[in-house]
Amino acid sequence: EQKQVTMKALDLINCRIQKILRLCFERAPSKSIIDMLEPEENALFQLIHSEIEEWRNKILTEGIE
Repeated sequence: EQKQVTMKALDLINCRIQKILRLCFERAPSKSIIDMLEPEENALFQLIHSEIEEWRNKILTEGIE
């Protein structure tokens, strides 16, 4: 029973991570969708999204130079 609970928890966590990653790939995700994120999801989203945007900008800037 403990193993089943752990597996279900991991499945839920993975679903939430996938949702966050899909949002992170968007250049300008909808504010209404972001507002619906749970606080811990929003924190992870903000962190990953800013890293992706920083990386995109770095690649674009280096490609121009």
